[in-house]
Amino acid sequence: MSEGARLREAIRCGDMGRVAAELAGLSGEGRRKALGAGEEGPALELAVERLWPDMAELLLEAGADPSERASGGETLAELAILAGGGAAGARIIRSLGARGGDLDGLGRGGAIPLTRAAVQFDRECLRALLEGGADPQRRDGDGDSALGLLAETARGERSIGCMRDLLEAGADPNRAERDGNPGERACAQGGWWPALELLLEFGWDPRRFGPGGVSPEERLRGMGEWAAADRIAARAEALEERERLERRLPAGAAPGGRRGL
Repeated sequence: MSEGARLREAIRCGDMGRVAAELAGLSGEGRRKALGAGEEGPALELAVERLWPDMAELLLEAGADPSERASGGETLAELAILAGGGAAGARIIRSLGARGGDLDGLGRGGAIPLTRAAVQFDRECLRALLEGGADPQRRDGDGDSALGLLAETARGERSIGCMRDLLEAGADPNRAERDGNPGERACAQGGWWPALELLLEFGWDPRRFGPGGVSPEERLRGMGEWAAADRIAARAEALEERERLERRLPAGAAPGGRRGL
């Protein structure tokens, strides 16, 4: 049995002591080959797909490459999410990011780690990606951002938490993408108010016309979502009124009547 095969067998068994012993007996080129990609992917893939963060950390400390691809073409960060993510996946992602791992790369089917985390409402992994430097504006191979996907599918506390994390990290709610900006995409799926309200909080402008020249309000009314449409109309009017007021103010004055400092 080769050195690489012995190392992989020890990893599959989850035996940290044995893995450490195998690594201690290797150095230089021999260690690099044992850790590197074989027929079944890099040794690190075995730890990631089993969601064993301590094992992954041990292999990374020994020199495993955090930017190698898994055997299915996924980035290792993407694989951690596909394997089940959660707290264990987030720990692995933080270890990968701390060593320069690819947290933004296109993986299987053109997905990126952030969109994988978004569609699974995996807030732990999404936060770990953002903390590691993943770009909140990054789009996947289909032209979708994580915020856009969440705006379409959000229906609960975890999804709203993921949206807030992305917005706080700098995701733009007015940025156009494949099916309109995130607010327009939310309206196209029925306009769940908590999602729309959060987008408005972070500066979404509901007066913009989306695909086909239809406004968010018109789209909602066309779907029979009258309550959401009325709220959007009220917010749009409030924005118009604020802008009218600001245009009438002297330079440096605040809307409340006091001059800015």
